[in-house]
Amino acid sequence: MSAYYYLFPLTAALANLAVLALNFRRAHSLNRILFVLYGLLVGINLPLAAMLRSADPETGMFWLFVLRHCLFFLPLCLLVLAAFLSGRKILNPWTISIFVYLLLFILFADFTYLSHLPWLVAKMQKHSWGYFPVLYPRALALLSLGYLTCFIISVCWLVWPVSSIPGLSRPAVLTFYLVWWPGIMINGLPLAGFEVPPFGNGIDAVVSLAFSAFVHRRRSGFFAPGPLWALSEMLASASFGLLCGFVILVMLPGSVTGPVIVGLAMAVASIVFLNWLRTDQKPEKSAKLEFSLKPYALSRQETRICELIADGYSKRDVLVFLNIADGTLRNHLMNIYDKTIHKTSNVPETSRDKLQRLTVFLHRLSASKADQP
Repeated sequence: MSAYYYLFPLTAALANLAVLALNFRRAHSLNRILFVLYGLLVGINLPLAAMLRSADPETGMFWLFVLRHCLFFLPLCLLVLAAFLSGRKILNPWTISIFVYLLLFILFADFTYLSHLPWLVAKMQKHSWGYFPVLYPRALALLSLGYLTCFIISVCWLVWPVSSIPGLSRPAVLTFYLVWWPGIMINGLPLAGFEVPPFGNGIDAVVSLAFSAFVHRRRSGFFAPGPLWALSEMLASASFGLLCGFVILVMLPGSVTGPVIVGLAMAVASIVFLNWLRTDQKPEKSAKLEFSLKPYALSRQETRICELIADGYSKRDVLVFLNIADGTLRNHLMNIYDKTIHKTSNVPETSRDKLQRLTVFLHRLSASKADQP
């Protein structure tokens, strides 16, 4: 299994590519953040697989040079995602300061590589599972400072959010982060010279794909399920199965871990994880309100917008929930106004007034329907 350890990052990269395609050219900020996040993961996992399979230290060092340009910005991207999920501005003093810090660090690292100065990387060590760098303590300290700072701030933001994203459980998101961050930072063990494979990469692969599934399956209109998502599901399950098989080998070394036991554990884990990904947990719709809106000849998307407004969601919430651009929502609302409240009044109103009138109209419609037997 150790000889094939490079399959971890390779499988994760393929799965991340599939999710990357799902978020391509999507309108909302959440999609853009996820697009960058999974792009960074692809940029980490593919060079990592190549580094583990390197034939000599020089080749491994080159792939490390490629890998670090995405690796250093991964904590910043996770911090930006935490800022968005907690209702904060993406550009704030913390994210800007950490961006500058990581940028200076990567420029310094590139300088040491191009000038062949051994200031950060002590050596490229050969393990049974492939080549992996060993860093000097000062390099570990600089890298750890960036990761730990982003981890602490992310957790604090998620524990004390300014606002929450509709349909996303805050405890669930916090749990993802509490597993995701340590999983990433576990890879610091081989960087410090320990004879431990970077199994944090396997944890990262599983958690990142699970997080994507968690977000996607709870967003009405987030994407249309298709071949790319099916491929992503299968590759995510394969990553989880590989991780479980590797854990079995570590926990039960020797003759006990025969091919049948490991293969069975991988198969069962993959099936269970795939079943979890495909669990439908989209928020329930208001059947009564949907029925009450039928006389107004609203489209399906317009009806969904009305349901969300009636449930108390703001315009920002609707944008996130339906994954649509601000201009698209504005056009939908104009059509809704024309088909509902404009039928009873032609008095000029501001957009806020119209939205308030629509909210009152929908609440009355729901109440009148609820009173009927």
